[in-house]
Amino acid sequence: MKRIVLALMAVLSFTQIAFAYDFYILTTSGQRLYYNITGSNNVTVTCPSTVGWDGGYNYYKPTGVLNIPETVVYNGTTYNVTSIGSYAFYYCTGLTSVSIPSGVTSIGSNAFDHCSGMSSIYIPTTVTTISSYAFSNCSGLTNINLPNSIISMEACCFYGCTSLNSINIPNTLTTIPQGAFMDCGFTSIAIPSSVNSIGTYAFAGSSLTSITIPSTISTIGVNPFAGCNNLTSIIVSTSNSNYDSRNNCNAIIETATNTIVATCQTTSIPSTVTAIGTEAFSIRNDLTTMVIPSNITAIGNGAFSHCQNLVSISIPNTVTSIGAETFGYCSNLLSVSIPNSVTSLGTGGLFMNCSNLVSVSLPTGISGIGFSAFENCSHLASIIIPETVTIISGYAFENCSSLHCITIPQNVTTLGPRCFYHCSHLDTIYMKPFIAPTKEIDSFDGTSALFIIPCGSYNAYGNYWNEYLPRIEMNTLSLTLEVNEPLRGSAAIIQQNGYDIPCDSSAIIEAFPTMHNQFSHWSNGHTANPDTLHLTEDCTIEAFFIPEQFTVTAVNANPTLGSISIYGHTGLSATYNYLDTAILIATSNDHHHFTGWTLSSGERISNTTLYLPVTANYTVTAHFAIDTHVVNVSSNDISRGMVNSSGTMFAYGQPCTVSAMPYTGYVFSGWNNGITANPYTFAVMSDMELVAIFTEENENTFMVTVQSGNPNQGTVTGSGTYTNGQVVTIAAVPYSGYLFDHWQDNNTQNPRTITVTGNATYTAYFVAIQSIDDVIADIINIYTLGGQIVVETKLNDEIYIYDIVGRKVDGGRKTRFDVPASGVYLVKIGTSPTQKVVVVK
Repeated sequence: MKRIVLALMAVLSFTQIAFAYDFYILTTSGQRLYYNITGSNNVTVTCPSTVGWDGGYNYYKPTGVLNIPETVVYNGTTYNVTSIGSYAFYYCTGLTSVSIPSGVTSIGSNAFDHCSGMSSIYIPTTVTTISSYAFSNCSGLTNINLPNSIISMEACCFYGCTSLNSINIPNTLTTIPQGAFMDCGFTSIAIPSSVNSIGTYAFAGSSLTSITIPSTISTIGVNPFAGCNNLTSIIVSTSNSNYDSRNNCNAIIETATNTIVATCQTTSIPSTVTAIGTEAFSIRNDLTTMVIPSNITAIGNGAFSHCQNLVSISIPNTVTSIGAETFGYCSNLLSVSIPNSVTSLGTGGLFMNCSNLVSVSLPTGISGIGFSAFENCSHLASIIIPETVTIISGYAFENCSSLHCITIPQNVTTLGPRCFYHCSHLDTIYMKPFIAPTKEIDSFDGTSALFIIPCGSYNAYGNYWNEYLPRIEMNTLSLTLEVNEPLRGSAAIIQQNGYDIPCDSSAIIEAFPTMHNQFSHWSNGHTANPDTLHLTEDCTIEAFFIPEQFTVTAVNANPTLGSISIYGHTGLSATYNYLDTAILIATSNDHHHFTGWTLSSGERISNTTLYLPVTANYTVTAHFAIDTHVVNVSSNDISRGMVNSSGTMFAYGQPCTVSAMPYTGYVFSGWNNGITANPYTFAVMSDMELVAIFTEENENTFMVTVQSGNPNQGTVTGSGTYTNGQVVTIAAVPYSGYLFDHWQDNNTQNPRTITVTGNATYTAYFVAIQSIDDVIADIINIYTLGGQIVVETKLNDEIYIYDIVGRKVDGGRKTRFDVPASGVYLVKIGTSPTQKVVVVK
């Protein structure tokens, strides 16, 4: 929320202010309060010192419980306390509870700002106005009751009350001001029917999980729920004539314009919506990919700004306009293609601070590159500026440190200030126009870039760009060939020698790949090989080679017994570069097992995860089989009886019949699992050791029953019929994803030894491992245990843990990570997609 707070502070022109006071009086509890006389019998509680951004002050600060008096007596005159002045208790961090007296009608700006120790406050029914930042950063405040006398609240009045879990909006209030409840801790709030306006960022960054917009709301500012990363439900009253949430889309839509103006974690865009409003999707940490539906024609300012986890976005060719700073600060955005249907791009900051952006395709019909459009896009190595562009605005490519060369089209007439400033690797600037464009003195900084100008225009540039005269070249042309990776191939000029090429002449170039590599393209975008170049300027052309590519296809021989996948791909066929490693993963269904992969060569590999170096086209077949189990049947005493079985090896679910035959003088009492049927027929579900219990006639025996508290979470062993005093071992076996917790008597031993003294029942209870992401079997597994995040991975990459607002809390190459508190955290493993996990402490 830092960006939002700064924007609102700019509106409020927050500067250092000096205060004075007329007198001070001690309260009944001995605390000193300062007052200004505001009328013949009225005073305002005030701050006597100079305060500023850093919270500096040098005056007495009340602490503990404070009861502000209704009246004070000074020099024989009784004064009514009618208001709490601006900054009156600014940074009084020792206050724990405050009671404002009846008669006070207003609470001034920043009155209780940063009173972080204050947990409660009483506001009387005489208060009508709460000014800006009045209770901001009161991080200890847990609940507050606002009286219905309040008719006006100003910007950010409760901003940063992170522990505030309960607050009411008075039914006398008509406007919820901008930033009023920003970063508050409550999960729900009711907006009364008196309210007709919700200000910009009103609830931004709060812990809201759901919100209902009443029918009376007629005005909504810029996304009031920006950064509400727990918000999953937005409902607009069906009686509201200005806004709606049609099709249960969990968003706010301006009805008259069909513009989506606010969203949450579960928003869907209805087909009737035609525009995305200002900052509608901004600060959405859940967005990693975005496909804009084809019904959208316009995207507003900052629509996706600060979506730090957004990696890719698809824009349909129905869109005709994109606003300013639409993708600003999307630091993980890699590539964007803007369709040619877009004729209007925002005037500034379109991709500002997209530090991982490597590729952008601009529409051919635009007339300018806006202010700071690509500023700080440090990974942008190349870009094609459309021929229709006439102006490259200030700071457009500042700090694009990976940009190597740029071609400025012939229609460009103006180069703005610092438009290519600090482009530290920019070595070549191709100038197409025959008349030098107007430029600012610092459009280019001290770069050593060589300016290649059109044939015959040396005087035009020399007269106006004299400071760059030593770096301007023209006329006799040279052609230099380079290759991106010399081990993959070479290139040659086969019609010219590469030196002293006349202007407006042609040369033929050819690329020669080495074994297991192939030619991809030339740096000018051409793919022909050989390629004919028409030269009007000095030129360096680079040949790009890529490894030879092969296809790996996975086949499932037994699709009903298990599933297979290729890591990083959605289908069962994928293309790889030579010597890349394909990772194939086999996952058996319950009660089945993987038996192995068969390669095209006939080689058999048993690992469930197959790491396959790709050197040719492969077809790899996965095989599964049903689990088999062993049933062993025995007698507890071979002198007392004998047993038999219908077999010893069974497929899962196959029936098995066992019988017990006692000798004379003995009786069959039951099987060790507690079953007394004889013969006993059952479906084989696991390996079993069945023991027939034979006892002497009239001998005391007891039944021990061992059961699972939830059969879906784990199994147990140890049930059976036992003689008095016999020592028995019982055990609980959790399924994958669960842990044994305790027995019904709170005993936590497992396995557990008991002595049989009578009939008994033991129940095992299991708990689920708290986990959101089980990303890839045998590759990455993320879960929580004991308040820590556990990351199991075979990838040898750095692991970083971030909180929900993007702050790093732990990292390294280890398996367990500490986090400060309960909440949602982001796990980033190398270049793998970011995962979310919930920690409960």
